[in-house]
Amino acid sequence: MKRLVIILLASSLLMGCSHREKTSPDKAQKVIDSITRVAAQRNDTIAREDYSSVIQIDTPSVVFFMPDFEEQQKAYRFYGYYSKFQLEQIFRNFRRLYSIARPELLKDSINTFLTYHWKFHIRTDSGYVDFDRKVQDELLGFILTDAHRQPQIFYGVYRLRDFQKLIRDYFNLPEFKLKEKFVPIQPSRIEGNP
Repeated sequence: MKRLVIILLASSLLMGCSHREKTSPDKAQKVIDSITRVAAQRNDTIAREDYSSVIQIDTPSVVFFMPDFEEQQKAYRFYGYYSKFQLEQIFRNFRRLYSIARPELLKDSINTFLTYHWKFHIRTDSGYVDFDRKVQDELLGFILTDAHRQPQIFYGVYRLRDFQKLIRDYFNLPEFKLKEKFVPIQPSRIEGNP
């Protein structure tokens, strides 16, 4: 009886493994190229170059920074399988906050972009401030700078009303209001994550 159970388990395992399709490196590159093309068409202003390069910020800006695909995969492995869903939800909420805030900030002439870079060179009246999010060991957040005062750096995802208050206080915009509207959350593969 034990032998029959072992044979059935082994045969079902072999049958389940035999039907898997393997992805070639060429096919994977084609998928990555098409995803990059879609992101460029969406004009999302997500930076697509060497992420270790330094971004220089000289104008009033709100810079949203988050991990690239490889860093997200490392975070999934570090925090474990059961945390993957929560991390994906955090990344989606962060992109949603960006997509809601960007049009409103641009109306007030505040440059706004989302990047995977981790090094920033920020201008102030007293010189430049350098910020490296990997040294701070943070996954995501945003930088508020008006190119005169010291920049303020916040980590994590904020609720709309809390983010709105931070913008009002830092940029002295008492009339600034974010409109909660339905923004479809795009699958993470659109932003460069297959």
